[in-house]
Amino acid sequence: MENILHELYYGNIRPSEGRLPKSPEYKTAIADIEKYESELLSKLNDKGKELYRKLTLAIILRDVIEYEYIFEDAFKLGVKIILACLIEKGDM
Repeated sequence: MENILHELYYGNIRPSEGRLPKSPEYKTAIADIEKYESELLSKLNDKGKELYRKLTLAIILRDVIEYEYIFEDAFKLGVKIILACLIEKGDM
C-alpha cells in the first residue's frame, strides 16, 4: 500500500491516462461529433466560428470541473465501501 501511495504522490500513476472507451459506440460518437462539427463550421461566418469556439471552450471548462467533482465523489464513495467492508469483517 505504501508503494502505491508513493507512486501516486509522485505522479507515476495517472488514473485518467489511457482510459478512453474502446467500444464501437464510443468510436461512432466521436466520428459523429467530428462530422457534425465540420459541417457546422463550414456554414458559419468568422463571427459565428468565434462564438462556436467560445462555446466549445466553456463546455470543456464545465466538463473538467464536473469530472473532477465526480472523480472525487466516486473516490470517497469507494473508500467508504472499503471501510464498511473492513468494519463488517471486524478487520478494523
